[in-house]
Amino acid sequence: MKRWKAKRGKRPVHKDSEGRRLKSKFEVKVSNALGKGWNYEARKLPYVLENNYNPDFTNGAGWPDDYWRDVIVVEAKGRFTGADRRKMLAVKKAHPDVDIRFVFMRDNPLYKGSKSRYSDWSKKHGFPFSIFPRLPI
Repeated sequence: MKRWKAKRGKRPVHKDSEGRRLKSKFEVKVSNALGKGWNYEARKLPYVLENNYNPDFTNGAGWPDDYWRDVIVVEAKGRFTGADRRKMLAVKKAHPDVDIRFVFMRDNPLYKGSKSRYSDWSKKHGFPFSIFPRLPI
């Protein structure tokens, strides 16, 4: 049996008996088994993940009482992935008073083919930054 091989960026179309586009053959089977009256991905249920952020570099001010007061965080980034960007926005939202700065190895595009660069993202979201060998201090 010859398996279907996806071309980069192309996904096969999977339709159920009602003509809805679904993500997989299995979802088509489940949709057809459930029958009419069921909606596919019609609602969103927000959730929050709790995690810890371990900064690359911090200066020593404020330890141990009020540790984050007057502290500068420098985050060194070679690659700045979508997961990294989401994490840093979540950290900033949880700790808006902490001074977080980036030093990028290069000012690369955010992803292949993107016109926006790491520096554009940093400016947009209010993070001070520099491109190595300059430091954001």
